[in-house]
Amino acid sequence: MKIIYKETIESTNDFLKNIVAGLKEDTLVIANAQTKGKGRHGRRWISPLNQGFYVSFYIHRPLDEKHALLLGVLTAKKTLNQYDLNPSLKLPNDLYLDNKKVGGILIERNVETAKTIIGIGINISEAPLPTATAISHHKEDAPDIRTFTQTFVTQLHELKSLKKSQLFNYFKTWFEETPMWAIIESKPLKIDDINEKFECLIQGEWKPLSYLNSISLST
Repeated sequence: MKIIYKETIESTNDFLKNIVAGLKEDTLVIANAQTKGKGRHGRRWISPLNQGFYVSFYIHRPLDEKHALLLGVLTAKKTLNQYDLNPSLKLPNDLYLDNKKVGGILIERNVETAKTIIGIGINISEAPLPTATAISHHKEDAPDIRTFTQTFVTQLHELKSLKKSQLFNYFKTWFEETPMWAIIESKPLKIDDINEKFECLIQGEWKPLSYLNSISLST
């Protein structure tokens, strides 16, 4: 895997989108700060210098949106697990510790190249908002960014070659151990079940993943 380090960048996702057409290998871009970090629906992801983990990666093989989402959330989750942290998931893409957001995943699929980019942000030393949290709030010996990056890359190497069905088995185990929920019409609702098509059972009704608006499309 090719790894590109940047001190400060506008957006790791945007940087990778600009070069992805010519990439012939798995590639990861990591920055110490983002000036225009991105969340879903055009929201800003606050990315102060040396306070969080800001990364985007591209896997050089076909990944549909659900496969990419599974790979992103599971790599982030398993990385946190290495520090004895067990996050919960607000579907489709937000990681929580003790009911506060610690990280998020942004999947962007270029409709022209059909290539998918997976962006991840995790708060390590500071939480940029009162409604958020950081690893340091839960671990006195929180890892530094370099150590966390090494852990993340190790987990990504273990997961990136797995089939979507294999990733879903990991995901289903996580679901069975830790409650998941979604915000529907401004209300937090518990996910009662989830299947391999990523249809979610919410209040007795099966909803497709598209209902949760998980994927950003770009040109």
